[in-house]
Amino acid sequence: MNKLIFVIVLTIANITAATAQNSIDKMMDKMSTEGSYNYTSAVERDPKTRKVVKVVKTITIANRSGRDFIAAFR
Repeated sequence: MNKLIFVIVLTIANITAATAQNSIDKMMDKMSTEGSYNYTSAVERDPKTRKVVKVVKTITIANRSGRDFIAAFR
């Protein structure tokens, strides 16, 4: 019974984290296409296999819509 509860809680936590990340990614894509933002993306690759190791996205917001972005992280 305890294992079942643990698995259910773990599954819910993973779904919540994935949903939050998708929300942030959608907001990044939306903001990167609008003109009032400065968007930069850097990709780190493994030199041997050329596979992507890490992607870092940076966005600079100069107006009040930053509140929506902060709310997405919360």
